[in-house]
Amino acid sequence: LDGTGLWAGAGGTSSVYGAPSWQVAPGVPNNGRRSLPDVSLTAASHDHYALDMTLRGLAVNRAIAHRRIRLYKEPAQASLGEILGNLTAAITPATRAVCLTWVHSCSGVRLPLAGIAEAIATINDRRPEAERILTVVDGVHGMGVVACPDIASLGCDFLVSGLHKWLFGPRGTGFDWGAARAWRRFRHPLIVSFDPAAFHPWRYQEHEHDPCPPARCASTGGFPAFEHRWAIHEAIALVESLGQERIQERIQNQQQLLRQCLARHPRVTCLTPESPDFSAGLLCFLVRGVESRQVVEDLLARRLIAGQTPYRNSAVRLAPSILLADDEIDQTTHILENYLDGQ
Repeated sequence: LDGTGLWAGAGGTSSVYGAPSWQVAPGVPNNGRRSLPDVSLTAASHDHYALDMTLRGLAVNRAIAHRRIRLYKEPAQASLGEILGNLTAAITPATRAVCLTWVHSCSGVRLPLAGIAEAIATINDRRPEAERILTVVDGVHGMGVVACPDIASLGCDFLVSGLHKWLFGPRGTGFDWGAARAWRRFRHPLIVSFDPAAFHPWRYQEHEHDPCPPARCASTGGFPAFEHRWAIHEAIALVESLGQERIQERIQNQQQLLRQCLARHPRVTCLTPESPDFSAGLLCFLVRGVESRQVVEDLLARRLIAGQTPYRNSAVRLAPSILLADDEIDQTTHILENYLDGQ
């Protein structure tokens, strides 16, 4: 990914490598993170299965504390003050990592990462280097939607993302981004790397004197689907050619049109905040008296593909993107209105 010019380098403070998939990527910064017996992890209760279970496994295997907190009560009314208040209240002197999801796929809420990073930085200023909190972010529903020319500006230490969703890259590809300060606290992962920077020093018995850069040794080993890896550059080139600001504006405009359609129906409750500062591309909603699974099936019968969030309290999910033309958005709102009028 370093050759794409998008995100890589991030002001000269980062390292990037290709992960085999977004589901695997969260385990890399967490499994390689230096830890102490009294370390605790703080995570949100809104996180996806992959991140939630990765942290649970890490806590069990290393016998460290893992707490899940609720960042907001009502997703549509989520605010900076509520989120920061709940998060900082959950941080203890033993906390060494805060693991978050940038855009919650259960509700469409986008977390204010820069504000969170500022609050954690204030706490870290009072701690020695070895006890400072690392912020690890699952960014899969933010990358490719929210304009982000420099990941370092988000303030996180590690950010992982898949490339097959909003970036339209090949399935089974993803990446971990890490700031230089974070990689310094990284230790060798459980899965060895076949990156030349890791393999060649071992081959020539120089690995003790020529250590592999952390991000390079973190890349998982084995033979990946090279054709998928090679196609990543084409996906990133598309984003670069269109421009991240233009992409974000178009997706948010599409989401607003769909939101206006849903707002006209009293039985519909939108879970995604209206503010563009707290939303990205996902639009999640409930139809009173109708199970989300049934709504998805009914819309599919009308040739409209919606999703059902894979959580205990499931919602209907729409995901407008740059692949949709204006007339397709018009068709979507027309189908939604006809369906909801009949409920």
